[in-house]
Amino acid sequence: MYKIEPKKRIEKIIYSGNVIEYIKYAKPIPVEHIYERDTSRTGVNDEKLDCNVIRARQEIRRIIWCNQTQYSKFVTLTYKDTCLDYDCMLYDFKQFIKKLRRRGYVVPYVWVSEHQKERGLKEGNEGSLHIHAVLFTDAFISNNVISECWGLGFTKINAIEHVNNLAAYVCKYLSKEEFNEYGKHSYHISRGLKKPIVVGNDGYAGDFLQYTNPEFFENVKFTWAQSTEFSYLASDGSKITNSIIYKQGVLKK
Repeated sequence: MYKIEPKKRIEKIIYSGNVIEYIKYAKPIPVEHIYERDTSRTGVNDEKLDCNVIRARQEIRRIIWCNQTQYSKFVTLTYKDTCLDYDCMLYDFKQFIKKLRRRGYVVPYVWVSEHQKERGLKEGNEGSLHIHAVLFTDAFISNNVISECWGLGFTKINAIEHVNNLAAYVCKYLSKEEFNEYGKHSYHISRGLKKPIVVGNDGYAGDFLQYTNPEFFENVKFTWAQSTEFSYLASDGSKITNSIIYKQGVLKK
């Protein structure tokens, strides 16, 4: 009787526009079944929340890397009158996008919600909601058009050329508290945007497709690297400690 080895992964490469991420596991990890992370240190709920926030930030970061254009705008949309209703905020943003489209602008987007905590302290509430959004467009949109289409309060156009890493800058607004309150609804990614390409080697033990060939590294300029440890529980309940090597860079022109 033959024993079937479970599928495992040792390496993967993620292409997000011209940004390249390379991940290599010290020990091959199972990919057929979702393993349980070790929660003995922080507790089940906190550990799960932390992981979900990290994944959400990764998704936002990679979407921005894939879709940022010359005329992309990073805007902040606030309310003149306090807004504490999430559904109301969601409706207002949809109307904002519709108004832009009526003027002929195609604007796929990603946005993150946030509470204005300082304002909340003054008003005695959790803070009025507002939105940080990246509008992906191939056409120039004036600040006046953004302000007129929103029409509910102050708008701020952030100069992207002054932000070294727009994706990281946007991700910082997705807080653990906001995600705990709204979950995946604390950010939105519109349809039709380019998505990252993940090249993995999910095969059987001893049959891994290696990507550590010299040609790959010759075409990428890595600017950041780190090694991180993590733990998870195997199917038999035993604790497994693993680590990854993570490298990030850009394709050479």
